[in-house]
Parts: sequence; C-alpha cells; structure tokens
Amino acid sequence: MNQTQKQLVKMLSSAVRKEQVTFNSDESIDWEALIEEAKEHKVSGLVYSAVKNNIGHLNIDGTLLNEWKRDVIFSSVHQSKHVKQVSELLQVFNNHEIPVIILKGMVLRNLFPNPDLRTMSDVDVLVHEEDLGRIEDMLTAMNFTKVEDPQEKHDVYYKPGGVKIEVHWSLTEDGMFKGGKAYEEGIWERTREVEVLGVKTLTLGYNDFIFHLIIHMASHVAYHGFGVRYLVDLVMMIEQQGQLIDWQEVIRLIDLCQIRKFSAVIFGCCEDLFGLKLPKDVAQLATIDPNYLTLFEDEVMNSGVHGYRESSEVLSRQISYNNQKQLSPLQKMMNLFFPSIDEMSDKYNYAKKNKFLAPIAWIHHLFVGLFHPTYSFKDKVKLMTSGYQTVKKRADMIEWLELE
Repeated sequence: MNQTQKQLVKMLSSAVRKEQVTFNSDESIDWEALIEEAKEHKVSGLVYSAVKNNIGHLNIDGTLLNEWKRDVIFSSVHQSKHVKQVSELLQVFNNHEIPVIILKGMVLRNLFPNPDLRTMSDVDVLVHEEDLGRIEDMLTAMNFTKVEDPQEKHDVYYKPGGVKIEVHWSLTEDGMFKGGKAYEEGIWERTREVEVLGVKTLTLGYNDFIFHLIIHMASHVAYHGFGVRYLVDLVMMIEQQGQLIDWQEVIRLIDLCQIRKFSAVIFGCCEDLFGLKLPKDVAQLATIDPNYLTLFEDEVMNSGVHGYRESSEVLSRQISYNNQKQLSPLQKMMNLFFPSIDEMSDKYNYAKKNKFLAPIAWIHHLFVGLFHPTYSFKDKVKLMTSGYQTVKKRADMIEWLELE
C-alpha cells in the first residue's frame, strides 16, 4: 500500500469506532489523493466523519474541503431516499405475500455510527425460485424494467428515479463452491426478522450472514476483485455481533465450501489493517505467510470498491480465473487472442465450416476486440503489453488463496 492508502485505512478504522483520527505533526497528507482514494472505495463519508471535528487543524484546501462536504451531504441525502424506497418496495413484497431475505448492505448499514454513510446503489434480495414469475409480474406492474444480462446469475430490475433491485434465488455460484448447495439447505429456516424503516422483513441468520459475506468476497476476488469497504463490513459485524455468531458453525461452513485458506486471509487482513481482535477459533484457521498477506492487501486497496477501478486490469483479472483451470496463464492469454474456432460466436461460422479460414477469423476477432467500446484503446494496448504479467500474478494469487 502507498502512504495515502495507509492513511485511508487509519481514518476508516477511527470512523467505524466513532473516534477522531489523529496524525503526527510532521505527517504529510495529500488530501486530494486521499479523497479520491476514498471515492474509489465508496467510503468518502466515513472518512470525512473521522476528521470533521478536527477539520480546522488540517491543511486542506478550502475549495477541496467544500466539495468534499457537499459530496458527503448529497450522498447522505441520497442514501436516506434510497432506504425509504427500499422500505416501500419491501412493503409491496409483504402485501403480495412473497417472502424475501434482504442481504448485505441494507442490513449492515445499521451497524455503522451513521448508517447513511454506509453507501449503497442497489438492494439485494434472496427469494424462492418458484416466486420469480410472480416477482416479475409485480415489479413490471410497478414500472420496473428487467435488465437482460446473460453474464448475471440473478435477475436485475431497474426503475428510473427508483431503486435497483437484484433478485437472487441462490447465494452460491454453481461450480465455484463445492459445498454451496449444502450450505443453502435450510437457510430459510435459519432467518431472523429485521425492519427497514418500520417494514418487517427477513435477513440471514448471523452464521449464514457472515459466511455469505465471505463467499461473496471470494466470488469477487476470483473474477474482478473487491475493495476495502468489504473488509470494513466484516469488521463491523464481528465487533458488534460477534457474540451472536456460532464460530464453530461458521468454520464448518467454511470447510464445507473448501475456502479455509481464503477465509483465513480475509480475517488476517481485518486483523492487520483494522486491529480487529479475532475470535480464538478464527485466529487458528490457517497459517498465513505475511508477505502474501501484504500482496493481497495491496490487491484490495488497488481494486476500488467492486474491483473495477482500472479498466485495463478488469479483463486481465477475468482471464486469470476461468473454467479452464488446467491452463497456464500464457495459455489463457493465447485463448483470449486466438480462441478455439468451435467456441467462437456465430459471426465466425465461415471459419467453423472451413477451418482453413481460421487465421482470417482470428484477425477478424482481433479487430472486433480492438474497436469494442467496453474498453478504451489505451486499456487494450496495456492488456497486450502487460496483460500477461497481470494474469500470471493474479493466477498465482488465486492458486495461493486455494480458490481454484
């Protein structure tokens, strides 16, 4: 981590414990870089709360400070509106007698000193698969639009000016976690009741909730990474609700899904970065090489909140983890530029019918990729020049985390 990232972690650590952060008199802070770093991780409001009472003693440019205050206020107001819209939506689910389990941020926010500073852009719910048709009819009648995205493993609905809702019917991805289906058995019977602005609904039981946070991070780090806010969420839950968690059961679930090494690393990051006091059972999960732990912490800080900070890195990360686990990083890169003709889309049917046209199809494929609007030309050049090193580095990390 660079100096700015270390200072950001220090401020976050103070913020979530309702403390005002202090700095050495000779400590240099690049406030513009720090605020930008906080925005990348969607923790700007939290960081501001750690310094607001000492703001007059800090050397922050007036214009920069005013912009920061304005952004925090605007975000807080937006979050209040967002939570109200979610509560109204949950009431509609209740009126239609469709049971839902709310996940992640909408529940975790209440653990923060100021809930509106724990920002969210959507709401995730778990439902029974047999209710998907009723849910689509209900949301369509409310003018929600279903977003068609074959890459998503859940349904996404969006309403202009309203809330974005991700509807899940499973918490684990097929093929990634070996014990995922067993983990989900009986999950509805282990729920607990919570309220969102007075509207009663369900969320996961304490053991299932914290385990879901862990497997959610595992999914993110495998495909594109995650930022420091994910660790902050885990710290908040352990510090405030750790006594309600059956840690032996959580460890059983960790072993069931074969993510002991990854879980130990995540808990190790929380201990190292935020001074979290780990439960005895968790502290003994696995022995972690501190050098690798430092590399993983760098990965977290460089990823941004959902792992999309650097566009050029995203594709490399996705390449480094795929279903072709037996391939080397170099083979994975070669497959990107020169994929199997039979696995290419229908636009390359001419090569599928006449294999001697494969070189033309690959050139065609390269030109399509070069001008694809998802990534900038600069990103594509960076992928071609340094992508292999990124893929190899991440492939090694995924192997170390035992996520393959």
